[in-house]
Order: sequence, then structure tokens, then C-alpha cells
Amino acid sequence: MIKPDHVEKSMSHADKKQLISDYALFCLMNSNDTHELALLSREIAIPEDTIVVKEGDIIDSIYLIKSGTAQVTKTLDTLEKKEVMHIAILHEGDSIGLNESGFFSSNGIRNATVTALSPMILLAIDIKIFNDFLAKSSIYYPALKNVGERILLMLSLQNNKFFKGISNDKIRQIAHRATRMSMNAGDVLFKEGNFADAYYFILSGKIKLTTGQGEEEKTIKELEAPAFFGEAALMNNVKRNANAYAMTACELILITKVTVLEVIKKDRTFSESLTLTRIEQIRPTHIAQVTIEQEPDSKRVTLYHPKIRHKIKLSSQQYNIWLAMDGYTPLIDIKNKFPEFTMDEIYTFALKLNKAKFLRLNEIPHAKPMSRLKRTIDKVFNKIKMALK
Repeated sequence: MIKPDHVEKSMSHADKKQLISDYALFCLMNSNDTHELALLSREIAIPEDTIVVKEGDIIDSIYLIKSGTAQVTKTLDTLEKKEVMHIAILHEGDSIGLNESGFFSSNGIRNATVTALSPMILLAIDIKIFNDFLAKSSIYYPALKNVGERILLMLSLQNNKFFKGISNDKIRQIAHRATRMSMNAGDVLFKEGNFADAYYFILSGKIKLTTGQGEEEKTIKELEAPAFFGEAALMNNVKRNANAYAMTACELILITKVTVLEVIKKDRTFSESLTLTRIEQIRPTHIAQVTIEQEPDSKRVTLYHPKIRHKIKLSSQQYNIWLAMDGYTPLIDIKNKFPEFTMDEIYTFALKLNKAKFLRLNEIPHAKPMSRLKRTIDKVFNKIKMALK
């Protein structure tokens, strides 16, 4: 997105309202809606020769032109070279990103580049803010609202750690193959132990994630729009490690694991992101038999496992990290609690304690689960080998 010049604002609130109400798409809005949208907008100044929006980017804002002119161009790929085609000149009262019936690009990707031909004053509205406004507007814009939600999903996918480095076109494909679903307050989306086959994006409402059942159930996190959850679905042969409930009425977008894998396939960046997420979601838990011995006149602590007669000495910081590994808290939250350590250091420490039998890990990345059929075949071959000896 363009960076505005820091100049004294020239538009009054009345100017903003007039610019909005004069635009064809908004002409039917009542004065309250126009007033609200004007409050949500921001004025920005654009120097001459500045690229306002770039072809191929995901739409992040829409603009109304208060003053100045801009050139619209599009790149055409030919067999010999790329050619830039001049499409139009934009003037005062025109829009960037909108037309008389909705978004200029219905797929969420900018289909042209807009460059300022002179200094410009624009009225900018961020996509998330615009979507929130549409949900409350007195005028129903179903097509505009639907495309706006897809664009918001695309922007969120772009900023999600899984999809860093993934092309905008692949993000578009995933977003447009996703489906929308509604939930009422109290509805259960999934339970701990269920097979994970979908990833969710919250459009509106609040979701609560918990672990355990009954009196032992513990809240892990409360999420509200816009947010992703259920990322375990993007990994292989994984079960849900939490329960998910709707705290309020919710509108969600569901992205299936099949959709993501069909679009992205063998993307290396995506695979690395999945591996990191599997590490971050590990919830290590103490071994029940372990006892704690505080060394006199020392900040060090000794863990003792009486069953295997092992001891391990920890610094005070390491001991505090070990205490945080309670079986409920994922490694990513432990890392955030101890920001002086990297995720690699936290994970290495957990592996060390696991190897010494002082800690259990709910999952170790890269350990491929053996199928029941393969285990049966291995047992048969082992019996044959024994019989031949």
C-alpha cells in the first residue's frame, strides 16, 4: 500500500461526505451512512509520479479522488516481450478500486497499475474497515460484501505465516475455493481428538479454544475476527488438539486441507511453515514421577526421576520454562512468555528433557506415523525371519 505524505489535511468532514455521496456506487446511502463512511476514511496526499496501486497486488484499500489526475496502465505479455498498455486517465471524482456496481476487480487482485500524473489528494478506506461498514450499512450490497470478504480473507492469508512467499494468484485460488458457514452461540465446531480436515477464518464473532473435558477443561485462547484457527488441518494425519466453541453467533470461512494442498502442492516455503507450526503447537507435559530438589545456596534445581534413577540440573530460567510445560501450553506461548529465548532454543530444551525421560511431547515433527497395515506386514516378516533361523 502507498505511504501518504505527511501534509496538512485539506478536506473537511463535509468535503469527505460530499465526495462519497457524489460517487455512483454510494448515491443511495442515507446521510447517516455517508457520515459514518466519511469518519472511517482518511485523507492522503500523493506526490507526482508515485505508483498508487500496482497490478497483481491484493486489494488492500479503495480510493476516491479529491484532486489531481492519474494514469491507468496494464501489462500485456506477448511472445517477444511485455508491453505496457495505457487504459485510462482518472480525474477528480473517480475511484481507484471501485466502479459503479462494486469492486473494479471481482477476484481481489489489482488488474491495473495506477500512477499519479500530478500531486493528488485521495480519500482512502481500508478493506477491513470497509467490510465492517458494509455489514452495518442501511443499503444491502450483497455482491460487494461477498467480494469484500474474499479480499479480506486473501489479505489475511497473505499475512499468515503458512503462506509467506506464496504467490497472490495461489492465494486467490485458495480464497475463492473456500466456503462460508454460520454458527450460533454455544455450537461446537470440533472436539479434541477429531480428525483435522479443515482450517477456519473468523469473519465475525468469537471462538473459544479449550483442552480437556468436564471439570478438567481449560481455556487455551479466545479468538475474534479477523483470525485463523485450526491450522493442524494442514498437516498430515493429525487429530485436533483442542475443542472449539462459538462464544457468540459467528460467520466463518472454511478452507479444506484438500483445497490448500491441491493449489500449493510441493511448495518448499509452505512445507517449512508447516514444520515450524507443528513445533510451535507441541504441548509438552511433565512426567508424573519426577521430583524436584532445590540445591542449597544455589539457584540451580535438580529434577530426579526415581523410576529410572536419572538426574538433570537446571538453571532457574530453565526450571521456570520446565514449569510452563504443563501439557496445556503450546511451545509458541512458552516462547512468548520467555522472549529472551528463540523458538529453536525452547524446542531443543524440550527435546533434551524428552530424551532424558523428564518430559513427554505430544508430537515430534518428521516422525511419520506407521500405518496399521505396515505394522502387520512387519510383524509377519519378522515371524518368517525367526522361523528361518
